[in-house]
Amino acid sequence: MNLFYKIKEEQRKKLSVPIGLLIRGAPNEVAEKIKDNYKNKDISFCIGDFVTNNFLAHNIKFKAAVVDFKTERKQILSELKFCFKLFNPRGHVNAEAWNVLKVAVEKDDGCIVFVDGEEDLLALPAIEVSENGNLVVYGQPGEGTVVVEVNDYYKKFVREIILSSEIVFL
Repeated sequence: MNLFYKIKEEQRKKLSVPIGLLIRGAPNEVAEKIKDNYKNKDISFCIGDFVTNNFLAHNIKFKAAVVDFKTERKQILSELKFCFKLFNPRGHVNAEAWNVLKVAVEKDDGCIVFVDGEEDLLALPAIEVSENGNLVVYGQPGEGTVVVEVNDYYKKFVREIILSSEIVFL
């Protein structure tokens, strides 16, 4: 059995609002905005198949990707190498995620963390293991792409969400 943090309903409401800056537009417009506005920033993580695929299509470099292969499967498979597999059920964050993501980002070579389950909430540990000043980028369904410039404020926000979660063993 493994330890998981189950996100409560009141936390889900907080997380339904983008944590960082929401960038709207067509994929090519979003990619250009990110290239223009963040050209001197390292991208620690791309979270989600759509964001990762968009970055690959526009040659935007990142250290690691976190995907579940629910969309754009064929285009991602050919371009990234598998490094890790992580079980993460919907509405939960696997406690192992911090270690897996820390190792993945330290590899700094575009490796992929394949998530068996749902990857959305893994933006939380991705923010926490990233260096201040680096970016974590994730998709906000139906809205656009969110860019989080990691800092102590966001790391504290993540810790508060996790510490107020229900601990379960699966």
